[in-house]
Amino acid sequence: MEEIKDKLRQIQTKLHAVEQGLDPDKKRQEIRLLEAETMKADFWQRPEAKDTMQRLADAQTEVNTLEEIKQKVTDLLALADLAETEMGQEAIKLDLEKETIGVEQSLDKLELKLFLGGSHDSGGAIVAIHAGQGGTEAMDWAAMLWRMYSRYMDKKGWRWEVIDETRGEEAGIKSITALVQGNYAYGYLKGEVGTHRLVRQSPFNADKLRQTSFAGVEVLPIVEDTPDIVIKDQDLEFQA
Repeated sequence: MEEIKDKLRQIQTKLHAVEQGLDPDKKRQEIRLLEAETMKADFWQRPEAKDTMQRLADAQTEVNTLEEIKQKVTDLLALADLAETEMGQEAIKLDLEKETIGVEQSLDKLELKLFLGGSHDSGGAIVAIHAGQGGTEAMDWAAMLWRMYSRYMDKKGWRWEVIDETRGEEAGIKSITALVQGNYAYGYLKGEVGTHRLVRQSPFNADKLRQTSFAGVEVLPIVEDTPDIVIKDQDLEFQA
């Protein structure tokens, strides 16, 4: 039983760190502001209405989940203390172990959202894929990457739209650019930036030789409001 109590105390420590990062008081203030927006007469005529409702739902879920986990850990610790004085400890221990695992998983999900707390992480993204070295093989690899990302976007429930695409002559794509709208789309996708490599037996080679192909992935945040940019005269340089 002491092992379970130690685990719950570790969860409490981790929970405290997550609570500090989440700042529930600030989050509740955000909820009140979003709720006020939804009460305005023209709210549902605005193009961002759906995203606002999603932000509100997410903020409410985060605060409620935090409070539920805090209460659950407190209850489990109290139950563990009580179980030490009761008969049938083994049966209670199994239930406590199961409940503790569930609480830890819920906290891990909440912690993940906390780490997606960059200035643009909660918004949409522009995703671009470009075939690199490898000819048709690279274009096929770029198409494979796009299928993977688009299925992931569908699974997350994000809305996406291809705004530019250049197909390969034989197969695949030379490049593709998509606009992705969804909560934390940029936060989840930004880690995909870079060069992706594939090594396989080429289906486009009669000798079935192993071939290495490359494709580059770019992910940019969608910035809704941009500050006014002031260029000072001393920063300008003119050339005749």
